Amino acid sequence: MDRVFLGQIQRCLIQIQDPESLDRSIATFVKDDIEEQVWIEWKSYPHTSKAVPEACVQRAVVLIEQLKGRVPHLPHLMGWVDDYDTNGDGETRIGFVFKIPPKSQWAAPTSLHSLLEQAGNFRPSVEARNALAYSLYHTIRCLHFISLHHGDLRSNNVIYYNTFNATEVDYTGYYISGFALPLPPLRPDDTLCPSLDGDNLYRHPNDQEFYPIFKRDFDLYSLGVVLVEIAYWKPICKVLGVEPIRGRNPKFTQTVRDLLLEDSQLTKLSDVVGNSYAKLVQMFLKGLGESWNDSFVTLLEDLRTKGEGGCKSDVS
Repeated sequence: MDRVFLGQIQRCLIQIQDPESLDRSIATFVKDDIEEQVWIEWKSYPHTSKAVPEACVQRAVVLIEQLKGRVPHLPHLMGWVDDYDTNGDGETRIGFVFKIPPKSQWAAPTSLHSLLEQAGNFRPSVEARNALAYSLYHTIRCLHFISLHHGDLRSNNVIYYNTFNATEVDYTGYYISGFALPLPPLRPDDTLCPSLDGDNLYRHPNDQEFYPIFKRDFDLYSLGVVLVEIAYWKPICKVLGVEPIRGRNPKFTQTVRDLLLEDSQLTKLSDVVGNSYAKLVQMFLKGLGESWNDSFVTLLEDLRTKGEGGCKSDVS
């Protein structure tokens, strides 16, 4: 049964299976004797708040719902739940509740980051990696086309279902999650507290404020980092040989950016996935500004063409 709510869901109707999870939980939604498995994306807000700013959250819910049909790869949003800590000694958060696809109703979601961590010697074909890279760019571009941003793009926010056999995964069959708040048109004075749990390896050096004036290039920078992960089929910390770090740290993120843009790193990347892919990554990391020149369009078209028919994977 396709139940539509898009408002606040009572906390007593949600049975969280992994309450210790900070970013994402699997839960069972029980209403009218019907059980349905859902997944929840958590956002924290200050302990000093007596109640979650409901108007703020509801506007975000409406906005996400309005993106359906305009931005691909969005999950089905059902509503939101307030996990308010009445004692003040635990995590105070709200959760956006998403419907799990019917064919995967009792399967837990798997992030791209988890697939990369568990890959071992496995790596999808170059065609499959090109297809995924182009698809992610297209999704972010659709957001930017309507003057919105993701704000927290990383491989942990690219979600899959039915990934029991890695050789049969459709890597372009993902969902994008983890949108950063605030989402336009929210005002800075009624936003939720932005999470500091996002891995700083994906953040642009200039995206280090609690409420930055977000730029399109910040999303594209994060996309460039994810594309490096896809190229090597490894988490970025393993690619660069650095330890992940939490919270804002401009000096660290500048070091990461410098490492990724080293000539030796770009040459190695080109050897793995081709020159067009490596040049696009370089452009995303450096920043496009407002220019979309012919060279960039040509590189994108080359990436799209090389990714055609490359949804499946093989061992290489």
